[in-house]
Amino acid sequence: MKTRLIIGLALWLTAGTALAQGSGASGAPSHLRAAEEAYLNVEFEEVRDHALEALRGGGLTPAQLVRTYELLGVANSALHETDTARDYFVRMLGIDPDHELDASVNPEMRDPFLEARGLWAARAGRLRIEVGLDRPNSALRVQVIDPTDMATRIRVAARLEGDAEFVTQEYEATVELTAAVTGAGSADRVEYYVEILDMHGNVMLGEGSAFDPRVVGRMRVEGGGGGGVTIFEEPVFWIIVAAVAAVAVGVTVGVVVDQRSRIGIQTGISFGVD
Repeated sequence: MKTRLIIGLALWLTAGTALAQGSGASGAPSHLRAAEEAYLNVEFEEVRDHALEALRGGGLTPAQLVRTYELLGVANSALHETDTARDYFVRMLGIDPDHELDASVNPEMRDPFLEARGLWAARAGRLRIEVGLDRPNSALRVQVIDPTDMATRIRVAARLEGDAEFVTQEYEATVELTAAVTGAGSADRVEYYVEILDMHGNVMLGEGSAFDPRVVGRMRVEGGGGGGVTIFEEPVFWIIVAAVAAVAVGVTVGVVVDQRSRIGIQTGISFGVD
């Protein structure tokens, strides 16, 4: 009873902070809020049950999803379901490899977390998204690196810069996909955001958002008249770059040869293959 009280007092401060920050108290799904409240009361069975409902209900943001997995991991560890706890911590770290359990979590409950961290230490890569513009196909090229093997859907929202609305499409999760964007072949710039979804429709990772989209396309030159035209697509620019590079290479070779000649005279060492 005394140990339970100590754990409860230790968790009270950190769980209260999570309610206000990490889970976005007012914006969190009801089951996640209920799980946080049960966590404050050290009712680990209720924590587990509500967190599972939150997970299965879908619609969690990446931060909420990480928190849900953390609650599931801690709750199962407290209930001595160590293998299950480890699996939840593995999923949590797959989404956020840098996530740390709070120091107030009982050391006896941390073993599954440490084991999960060890498993990830032996695996390469981390969850990420890479996006490029495929002008010939008037599309975005989206590459997904998913070492977690939990991604099931990819949501791509795109619009030509200046357009009012995004066109949103969903695809089966794959290593690389092409998302058609009408007009992208000739547009200067395309705005987008991409989300990786798990089997329940929770967002594992997002690149950009509707309010803060990413941009791909021609680099805008300051003071260029606002047309979005860039010197990087002008042939003359690349001719000049090539000429400068050629001169630089010539100068470098000349300096190296001169230095080698001097070293050879001074030391008797010759360069080259006989």
